[in-house]
Amino acid sequence: MDRALHERTSILEKAKTEAEAIRREAEKNAQDLHAKVCAAVRSEAGRIRERRYNSILFQMNARRYRLKAQAIENIWCTIEAIIWKIEGTDFFRHVLETLFLECIADVPDGSVVRANPVDAELVRTYIERSGRSFGFGEDPSVHGGIAFYWPDGKTVLNNTLSHRLARLKVEGNADISWLLFGSEGDGSS
Repeated sequence: MDRALHERTSILEKAKTEAEAIRREAEKNAQDLHAKVCAAVRSEAGRIRERRYNSILFQMNARRYRLKAQAIENIWCTIEAIIWKIEGTDFFRHVLETLFLECIADVPDGSVVRANPVDAELVRTYIERSGRSFGFGEDPSVHGGIAFYWPDGKTVLNNTLSHRLARLKVEGNADISWLLFGSEGDGSS
């Protein structure tokens, strides 16, 4: 019986030692697994944070660019309104004459000068004073200036404030943006 008791005690000690080793191994595995899960969670949280940051940054940039575009468009609308007001002043007759005179050297005889019906009398006077053989036609679509139509009908020279504004708008948006908001290339605006 002593021998059975001794064997029993030995088996129990061995089982306790194995159980303790298994517990320590399980605890170590649990800590390792916990560390891996925490690292994975931190990594995923970082990716989510970065995606969210990029999304917000994109939205802010999009809004900023919309506001800038609207500001520039408002400038063009204001300028267009000013041009329309200029057309209704006495000063415009001098502008119209300048627009006429600056082109006549390049326009062949036999061309037709078109102007808005409101400006018809003035333009006829300018044609007469120029001594050139130009025809004349009223055209309600010509605003803020004159249009020369070559005799062949294929070439048109629009010399109107509206046409100049349209050309300036195509070429000037980058300059206006730079003047108002600074350089676009550095990402600081």
